[in-house]
Amino acid sequence: MLLLVLISTYNKLYSISPFNNHKFQTLSLIQPKQDTSTGIVRWKLLTVLGTTSSSLGVAYYHLNNIWWKDNTIDFHIDHDIDYRYAKNIDKLGHFLGGNITAELLQGQLEWAGMNKKQAATYSFVFSTVVQSFIEVKDGYAPTYGFSVGDVASGSAGAFVHFLKSRIKAIDAIEFKFSYYKKHDYYFQQYPYASSDGDYMNQTYWASMAVNDWMQEDSKLERFWPDFLTVAVGMGVDEKLNSYYNGQQSYDVFGTGSYEYYLSLDLDWRKILPQRNGYVRFLSKTLNHIKTPLPTLKLSPQFKGYAVFY
Repeated sequence: MLLLVLISTYNKLYSISPFNNHKFQTLSLIQPKQDTSTGIVRWKLLTVLGTTSSSLGVAYYHLNNIWWKDNTIDFHIDHDIDYRYAKNIDKLGHFLGGNITAELLQGQLEWAGMNKKQAATYSFVFSTVVQSFIEVKDGYAPTYGFSVGDVASGSAGAFVHFLKSRIKAIDAIEFKFSYYKKHDYYFQQYPYASSDGDYMNQTYWASMAVNDWMQEDSKLERFWPDFLTVAVGMGVDEKLNSYYNGQQSYDVFGTGSYEYYLSLDLDWRKILPQRNGYVRFLSKTLNHIKTPLPTLKLSPQFKGYAVFY
């Protein structure tokens, strides 16, 4: 229902918008992406609304059981632990979550016949609302609290995806995730926890299709493989929160060092033939998972890996 309200409201505003003309573009130094309008197919749109509502209901039920089922307290904002327990690496996870949520919804709306720019707008607003709703619920939970940083990060991820439909240079960047259990310190402290809280074994990446930024038909553009990208990554080392010492005190939350990486990566859209929606969906899914390839760790200690994930 929320998505239906957003679509109805936007259609009314769009019809009287001063920017609703073909002459309006983004910054003159940035080439706008082409947009083709098509008619919305009613049954497809209803299918999207139904599946989205059902998915939200299932997600709410799951999160309510694992996060919010305890007795609620007065609404409160977390100004402390939320910014220390993962050294804010969790904010990269919220960014990626907002980005992927917007991407998934935009793909469904385009399938229903909506043009790319409208679909991007709806998906950005909807993803931001979902992120905000989760944080409002956290604000009433005794073990959590409303996090301005989480909302801002998730909304930023959705907004960057929105910009992809407007600016070709940004569309060349994919945001990715990798997880490899290099050590078991987190699970020694929390044996029944899930891997989504094991931040010291997670790495978040921005993978750049540099070929798309090169001058077309230049020597360098012809030399550089179209599918080969360059990725920069960020994580936190095994000293996070001193888990390795067996400590669980809030006093040591925030200890540890950031890790920075430089790596090669792959753009699966340039490898798999984009024949149909199934292959395109597979390519987009793989493009959010960092491919294990040669990597340099730049900090805190310089180190090379033949393969790093």
